Amino acid sequence: HLCRILSENKSHDSSTYRDFQQALYELSYHVIKGNLKHEQASSVLNDISVRIP
Repeated sequence: HLCRILSENKSHDSSTYRDFQQALYELSYHVIKGNLKHEQASSVLNDISVRIP
């Protein structure tokens, strides 16, 4: 769902796209560093996808 929304957004300069990209980077960083469990990151992504129309 998230990937489809981003791929349909042709304006990669939009603040929404950049904000999401930054949040995804930070979420991934914390999982890689061991600060977050995979299950926690998955829950965050699920929460985001539920809120995106």
